[in-house]
Amino acid sequence: MEEKHIVALEIGSSKIRGAVGKIDANGILTVTSVDQEDLIDGVRHGMIRNVEKVANAIDRILERISNRIAPRFVKSVYVGVGGRSVCSLERCVERQLPEECEITNRLIDELKLEALAMAPHDKDVITAAPRLYTIDRTTAIQPVGEFGRNVTACFNLICCQDKLRKNIERVLCEKLELTINDYVVRQIAEADFVVSPDEKRLGCMFVDFGAETTTVSIYRHGQLQYMATLPMGSRLITRDIMSLAYLEEQAETLKHTGGNAKPQTGEKNIVAGVDFTDINNYISARATEIILNIKEQMKLADLTPQELPAGIIIIGGGARLGGFSERLEQLSGMRVRSGMANVSLRIGDGRINPVEMIDVMSVLYAVAADRPKECLSEIEPEPEPELPDPAEETPDPADVPQQPTRKKRGFLASLREKMTGMLIAPEDDDDNDELRDDD
Repeated sequence: MEEKHIVALEIGSSKIRGAVGKIDANGILTVTSVDQEDLIDGVRHGMIRNVEKVANAIDRILERISNRIAPRFVKSVYVGVGGRSVCSLERCVERQLPEECEITNRLIDELKLEALAMAPHDKDVITAAPRLYTIDRTTAIQPVGEFGRNVTACFNLICCQDKLRKNIERVLCEKLELTINDYVVRQIAEADFVVSPDEKRLGCMFVDFGAETTTVSIYRHGQLQYMATLPMGSRLITRDIMSLAYLEEQAETLKHTGGNAKPQTGEKNIVAGVDFTDINNYISARATEIILNIKEQMKLADLTPQELPAGIIIIGGGARLGGFSERLEQLSGMRVRSGMANVSLRIGDGRINPVEMIDVMSVLYAVAADRPKECLSEIEPEPEPELPDPAEETPDPADVPQQPTRKKRGFLASLREKMTGMLIAPEDDDDNDELRDDD
């Protein structure tokens, strides 16, 4: 395997991040650079709203990245997809075989294509994730290699609004003139990055608590069973604090410095000279609402906490809110842990914090595992101006042979030629007439 460089972009509601990774000849990924731009109002609930603002932010990120990788530059990217419109739709396909035979990858691919053909026309399908396989009515975690006659494959079609990808292409392809190599479902990439295979087999809930959305994924038998995106995130808590006569920047700072999602007692809560009693009452009320909506997803997936013994794994900026994990554990009745990298990769820059950059690094990792394309290109040097060959110097005029000059004819000579022509012309005309008569 030859060395490759890949670039991933994660367009979030509060931040846009870009990352560069190098895959060596052994397939080992090294994250060499991560950069970000804070964003306000350019993206709402994962959907690009202001194309110009987002394009400018990404351009600044890529410019800083290009300065580090010079003389190369970014020619193409992989893009993480998430947001409120992303959801899963279950579709099942059954195949009755003429006789008992081995289940092959080709058969599974055919069933996947049939499931994709069942997608609704008003949705844009990003991918189809396997949910459940049964062979002769028996659950099969790894169906390839087993034998049977009746095969049923259930898939989760991961869909989004058509406008989500269109706006991404307007920014990257039209404005920045980049090539999009592929899209990666961020929630699935993050789960593969932080959730262990054993946790997926036992059964667990994976939660990404973001700024404007909260995405919930449920795994059992090693496969994704359910995924939904809630239109609520930690920015709702910031706006609640703003109702107490704080600016957004102040409210965001207060949320992180002294905010707590646990219910408050009647005593005053003073931190750094600020009374957090009312602030934390707002935080606790909103956090409880978000947690109850997270818990409700288990019922919608027709599952119980007992069927998800591996508990809840949570990531995202909102997950770092004081007391939130404890409150989630209390209300859900499930153990909760913070997500961190559960895969093997190298960090090439000590300033990169893998916990804070899980979103974009997980996209990078997912790309590296799936035969990626080279994303960087060498800057072609400008051609040097051609210098005259010393051997081909301008010759001396004296050495150049001169063409003989034509002498001017005198007036009498010219007149003599004209008179001769006039005397000859009639004879020629008569001869021509005779020829015409004979014809």
